[in-house]
Amino acid sequence: MGIPTTEKRPDEIYHEEIGFTSTPFLANPYKIQWHRFDDDCELHPLLKEKPHVALKVPSVEKEIEGKNVLLGPYAPIQGLKWLLSNLRAWL
Repeated sequence: MGIPTTEKRPDEIYHEEIGFTSTPFLANPYKIQWHRFDDDCELHPLLKEKPHVALKVPSVEKEIEGKNVLLGPYAPIQGLKWLLSNLRAWL
């Protein structure tokens, strides 16, 4: 789960290429990440303003066929593909 915040947290990692800071998702047993965004960060407002969940699926490419993908997929960690989608559009 990703949670937008304005508060600094321990062990934050700054992602200069994107313009945001996040906590490591493996740093707690529930894999929660807190995200802080630079004022000029161009990520989608849904990501910057609302909590979001992560889902593990066998094939990202298969799951996103015909879906409203807002960002990605990209691979921030080897073996992990990540994307942002408006899940309401999937239901």
